[in-house]
Amino acid sequence: PDAADGVLGMIFPARFKPLDGPSWGAVISYQDSGYVADKDARDTDYDKLLDDLRKSEPEQNAEREKAGYASLHLVGWAERPTYDATRHVVIWARDLKAGNASVDTLNYDIRLLGRKGVLSLNVISSINDLPEVRAAAGHIADQAAFVPGQTYADFHKGQDKMAEYGVAGLIAAGVGA
Repeated sequence: PDAADGVLGMIFPARFKPLDGPSWGAVISYQDSGYVADKDARDTDYDKLLDDLRKSEPEQNAEREKAGYASLHLVGWAERPTYDATRHVVIWARDLKAGNASVDTLNYDIRLLGRKGVLSLNVISSINDLPEVRAAAGHIADQAAFVPGQTYADFHKGQDKMAEYGVAGLIAAGVGA
């Protein structure tokens, strides 16, 4: 039950059963963070952000190993962060090396910004699935939406809660920094 805390659901490709070996799925959750301002989305240096994220690896890996998990190395962006200002969608993907696994892990994030928080769709898969996941991500982002009154455009300045970070902070928090 603790592993599913905050999970709203999952999306799987129709051709797979959820527990099939080659399957992947998107975990759907919602973060009640408040309105995430998007002013920094265009000006953020995502390569510098990647370097900053790598600097926190030793500390994070010490904690992971202490808890009995394999270390994680951020190989790089599998997909560089992008922000669609029309749809208020942030997409990025990380290429991760877990311990001494023979194949890297893909961590693919799709985030829809809303009036009061962020809808998160997170895919964990093999890096080999990147082309398929990338193709599906656009479709998933097109299907997910906030109900009228809760969209990004419905934000009421001075009335609604603001998140303590912008798009760059959303990405940094999404990768555990």
